[in-house]
Amino acid sequence: MHARTVPSVPDLGVARRASSAKAGEVLGRRPRPIEETILDTAASLAGLGLLRDA
Repeated sequence: MHARTVPSVPDLGVARRASSAKAGEVLGRRPRPIEETILDTAASLAGLGLLRDA
């Protein structure tokens, strides 16, 4: 095991709750619609030539 990962071992399997609410409140951040995100990701991967025909 790499020495830098050892401090993380006690946290393995521990469930943590996280929220983006503060980002929305403080920064006005709003998540993008998932459909838009998926389509933009696919277009980016295609533009980079990283997709292949199935």
